Amino acid sequence: MLRTVADTNVYISALNFGGAADEVLALGRRNAVAIYISPPILKEIEGVLVRKFNWSAASAREACTAIRAFTRSVRPQEKLDVIKEDEPDNRILECAVEANARVIVSGIGISES
Repeated sequence: MLRTVADTNVYISALNFGGAADEVLALGRRNAVAIYISPPILKEIEGVLVRKFNWSAASAREACTAIRAFTRSVRPQEKLDVIKEDEPDNRILECAVEANARVIVSGIGISES
């Protein structure tokens, strides 16, 4: 099964707007691909939903619970500092390394590793 990591903006877009981002996550819900996530990514999703999209804390937590139901959680052991322009993106890379992912899906496109 293809191991993937979705960038935070994929979850945010899917939850707020649907469309292609939700189609990517639907692949994970159907077990067509294995989508990996980490606690720091979930924390960022929850924070963005509350701060930027005015979700209630309870609704944001519920969304993260739903995400946990179809993703596979890893706890990255290696701390990376590769992306200087957007430091939180390093959490995505850390998750991908820990999961031995082949693909990272972002709002910009798909990158193969």
